[in-house]
Amino acid sequence: MDRLVIPLLKILHCAGKHTSNHVYMSLVILLILSEEDSWCLQVNEIIVSNADAEFYVENQASSVKLDGINLGSLILLTIVRMIQFNLSRVKDQYLHTNCLAALANMSSR
Repeated sequence: MDRLVIPLLKILHCAGKHTSNHVYMSLVILLILSEEDSWCLQVNEIIVSNADAEFYVENQASSVKLDGINLGSLILLTIVRMIQFNLSRVKDQYLHTNCLAALANMSSR
């Protein structure tokens, strides 16, 4: 499961470095997966290693390690960061709506 989701999260985390098509497709895949209750439960049980979550950095000076975080929490963090990026730079309504929909799907589990 993490081998599928973590590359998608990397694309979303570094959205400014990827084409909008990559970002949209990554987000839509997460949105489709998040509609399944069993998937949401499963990602919350998977613990992500520090090496797998090394892409997640808030800023250059940050040395915070996400050791022991579960995959569901990493997904939520990345989507919230994507919303922040969208509000500050892109301002795309479609992207924003899909981010909020994925958050809503995962929040009820």
